[in-house]
Amino acid sequence: MLEDAPRDDEELRVELERRDAIAESTRALLADLRALEILETLDLEPVTNAKRWWLDAGQE
Repeated sequence: MLEDAPRDDEELRVELERRDAIAESTRALLADLRALEILETLDLEPVTNAKRWWLDAGQE
């Protein structure tokens, strides 16, 4: 939490950079969660089966 006492420019810059980093990592985490949500709604079994068939066909 911010103190009531005035801070020098360097302390403010460091605090703003820290908050920016937290905000960026939060945005990235939310994007990952949205992607996982989308993946959970997809039926990927046909894709997995096709990939398995393709890989198996190349091994014969």
